[in-house]
Amino acid sequence: MKVYRWPSLDLINRSEVEAASELIVNKVETPHTVSFSPLSNILTIAGGIASQNGAFVSFSWPDFQPLQYSMSHQDSVMETRWLDGKHLVTASMDG
Repeated sequence: MKVYRWPSLDLINRSEVEAASELIVNKVETPHTVSFSPLSNILTIAGGIASQNGAFVSFSWPDFQPLQYSMSHQDSVMETRWLDGKHLVTASMDG
């Protein structure tokens, strides 16, 4: 499989994709939601394991470099919403 940057359609180095994928699998574990910031320059992926943990990771977009990681919930993160370009709200099953 080949992965390309958008909109330039430059081929992305496989190691970059594997590093980002590993971060998602090892930290978020089971993704439940994705959201883009209002300017579409940040992508957030959130999820977790029910009754165990909830986490999200944010990447710059479209270059997919990790920006922030949080494991601040005790249950799965089910939804994320950007209030503006700086503030992200998360909703999880831990109340």
